[in-house]
Amino acid sequence: MKLALILEQIADACLVLDNIGRVILVNEPAARLFARPVKELLGAPLPAQLPNGFPIHSLCDVAASGRRPASAHHFARDSQRWYYVRASPAGDWIVVFCFEVPVGPAEDIAAIEERLARLAAQLGDATRELESLSYAVSHDLRAPLRHIEAFSSLLEGNLAGKLDSDTAEYIAIISQSAKQMSKLLDGVLSYSRLCRRELNRTAVSLDQALKSALQDLRLEAEGRQVEWEISPLPEIQGDPWMIRESLYQLLSNALKFTRAREPARICVSATAAPGEIVVRIQDNGIGFDVQYGDRLFNLFQKLHSDPKYEGAGIGLAHVRRMIQRQGGRVWAEGKPDAGATFYIALPN
Repeated sequence: MKLALILEQIADACLVLDNIGRVILVNEPAARLFARPVKELLGAPLPAQLPNGFPIHSLCDVAASGRRPASAHHFARDSQRWYYVRASPAGDWIVVFCFEVPVGPAEDIAAIEERLARLAAQLGDATRELESLSYAVSHDLRAPLRHIEAFSSLLEGNLAGKLDSDTAEYIAIISQSAKQMSKLLDGVLSYSRLCRRELNRTAVSLDQALKSALQDLRLEAEGRQVEWEISPLPEIQGDPWMIRESLYQLLSNALKFTRAREPARICVSATAAPGEIVVRIQDNGIGFDVQYGDRLFNLFQKLHSDPKYEGAGIGLAHVRRMIQRQGGRVWAEGKPDAGATFYIALPN
């Protein structure tokens, strides 16, 4: 995630919480300050008891309820040092900064606020620059790619009947590679647009969202023996388009990787957990090695190289981004040749 790379460049402790208090981003200085490894903090609620009693929970509660920044000075007894802690609402997230100050509350508060404002501005500028860069790269590279595709096709036509087998193969590889690059750029562009898309939170019927997704997938399932097992799904709060698109991508993924199964079985259900609704999509497809499961949701990552399973590794990255923007989380379980189960957890 681009924002994670930005946080790693910040020398002070910084972490980002979603709207139900889970840590979605954290840098190494924060992990050291709270005496927890990054992997342990990510995806989990911030520990109730933090070393030295840092008041992050209470500040986040104030920031979330009032939609305004909340700050405090805090004295860490173990290190005998003063820290300035600030929680600020940022759309669907709460961003927490924590840095050491040379003295206690008598220090010039205006200077601290100025430093924090500079950090926040740098973070915002860097995020906007990265989004603009990804958009520009994916958009501006299209023209030369179109030229490569067009002229390789013209070259092949002009030399028809005059090419030896090796040269014909080289031209075909050039054309195919340009088309593949174009698909990858489409993925970058759509991901960039998704990051900038405004969130429209409202009541969403998961049943209706699922029916809409299945309607659009009817051609993919046509002519195949697919056994659907769909349990009643609840209503949740979220962005209707993002939820429907996430279900579409996961169901399309299940249909793709069950092509070799007769019959294919796909089960969709939901359960209530503390503070969230968990949607489960299970299939009897080719599965995957669980040790590589974390890579599934990364942009352009594919665990299967078999060309019959087309795709550029974009869909699941989009799912994770859409669900995270709504304060949710995604994960997957599976075994090679024994199917896979994908989970979406959304706050209720």
